Amino acid sequence: MTIYILYSPKKDIFYIGNCEDLKVRMTLHQSHACSRKFISLANDWQIHLKIEHLGFHQAGHIEHHLRRMKSHKLMTDLARYPEMVKRLCRKYQE
Repeated sequence: MTIYILYSPKKDIFYIGNCEDLKVRMTLHQSHACSRKFISLANDWQIHLKIEHLGFHQAGHIEHHLRRMKSHKLMTDLARYPEMVKRLCRKYQE
């Protein structure tokens, strides 16, 4: 599984999700297949960060943790400091 964080420069917002195939998921997001979802608020999403090779439950726990934090600074720091990502993955190891 992959955790991904998208960023919209125009709206200055982040989106957190998880999937098995990021390329397929990005195609869905860009095609606005989910028109009533949060992801439809912007059309300029960029991949800010991805955390790959996670177990199913580990990915779910990390995604939940990041969403619960609701922190713009945390999202920025995760991309800036890779050791934070490693620590987060260790915390939720299966």
